[in-house]
Amino acid sequence: MQAPDFRFRDRLRDIVTRSHRIAENWSALSSLPFAELAAASAADLAWLHEPLDPSAPTDRAWLAALPKVELHCHLGGFATHGDDLAAIRAAAAHLAALPPQRDCTPPADWPAPAAPCGLEPHRHLGDNNGFALLRDPGCLRAQFERLHAHLVEQHIVYAEIRCSPANYADPSADRSPSPS
Repeated sequence: MQAPDFRFRDRLRDIVTRSHRIAENWSALSSLPFAELAAASAADLAWLHEPLDPSAPTDRAWLAALPKVELHCHLGGFATHGDDLAAIRAAAAHLAALPPQRDCTPPADWPAPAAPCGLEPHRHLGDNNGFALLRDPGCLRAQFERLHAHLVEQHIVYAEIRCSPANYADPSADRSPSPS
């Protein structure tokens, strides 16, 4: 038994549908922010003119799928608690040399609290990460891998990751900068 292949037919149907939508939206083409939107359905174009409601599942999914930028991320400020921190600690090349883990419970509703809060509730979240943990080559490698996976998952297309490489150097391996 052989199943028929309808890919060509389906592709032609998509081209015709797209062409019809562009023809229907031709008069609005000059007012659209992107010409590609002329191929959108009438319902999608109407939705674009509605106010954004981040609590609505459709709007929330749309926002989550948008490409994003991360302009100020500290390498040691990622994976401060939970599964990410546990995985990074588990990747240690020298587990016995790791500092003890502290109780750094994130503020309620982390990472987006319902009400604005000051810096103080966030200050100690990085106490379980940073140079004390990332001096271990296994932890450092896992930190980069988990951070990269997070950036991809969040649709972050550009990121500036800040770190102080000398903080991660192992003085016994003679990789530290020489004193000035």
